[in-house]
Amino acid sequence: MEKKKLILAAIFIVMLFGTAVMTYANAKRITAKDLKNLDDPTTKIKVSQILVEDMKKNEIANPNEIKSITATHGSVINQRDDDVVIVGKYGPELALVGVYKKANGVYNFMGELGVFFDVREVNSLNLKNLNKDAVFLKEYTDQNIGVFERTTFLRGYIWEDGGFKLVYSESEQIIADWNKNLNSDKDGGESLWNRVTQTSKTKLENGNYPIIKAERTQNYLKSSDTTAKNIPDDSTFSEVSKREVCERYYWSEPWERFILSEKIDKTTGEKIAVIEDWQNLTFSIVPNSEAYSNKVRIMRKDCSMDIVDRDALMDVKENKNTIDET
Repeated sequence: MEKKKLILAAIFIVMLFGTAVMTYANAKRITAKDLKNLDDPTTKIKVSQILVEDMKKNEIANPNEIKSITATHGSVINQRDDDVVIVGKYGPELALVGVYKKANGVYNFMGELGVFFDVREVNSLNLKNLNKDAVFLKEYTDQNIGVFERTTFLRGYIWEDGGFKLVYSESEQIIADWNKNLNSDKDGGESLWNRVTQTSKTKLENGNYPIIKAERTQNYLKSSDTTAKNIPDDSTFSEVSKREVCERYYWSEPWERFILSEKIDKTTGEKIAVIEDWQNLTFSIVPNSEAYSNKVRIMRKDCSMDIVDRDALMDVKENKNTIDET
């Protein structure tokens, strides 16, 4: 009888120890229960601590100062996975984005999308040709670099070779103001406030050959207030010009990203990918921007980026998938 009691006691201790180990392990890992309770202050801080530690961002983010945290589910690593994209916001200009994969009841860190100013929206969209999801997020920035610019960027990422790769990045919404008379606050001259705006409708046309279609409305405006030292009231701005721009980015297997077209660099003879056409950027609607509008952003085979003149490139005649950028 005494021996039986000892055996039962031993089993109880093992079970108790196992429960303690599991509880400790779950305290260091994100669980499905955690993701359902992100509004709970204790859970929010727990997930924040794990996110900051996994991304190794302790120098720039204090886990206890988390403002908000969200989770978006998808199949980012492959089609059968239960993955989650976690966004932690630590202030008006700091957001961390990490991706976790579910295994054995907990979510393990797979990689990071990066550090952003402010993430406003996250979507996990299936790319049929890759048989997995791409992560698209909207990043809002508010900058003063000679121009007071508030911009929302749409950025897309895929999981490839053990990490996340940027496959699409374009501005969607823009409001930018600047005073053409930079010395008006010193010499008493008139202020000449200008503004450009952009609104966009972006649609993914899925299939074996996915296409992102971006329809943009761009405006150039001037203010009638010639005395304002700071950005004038919206009511003082009137439209000078307006245009509609439509661009199609197609998925390129060789480049593993969405591109506008393929071209040949006349100088090197190498094939390059055009990923941004500056004649369609918002600021090119402003008069006297011809030099600016003649530029394109390209990607080379070594994944480096460059900005070149349009006439430095020529068509790839044999490429049937080439989309004419003009």
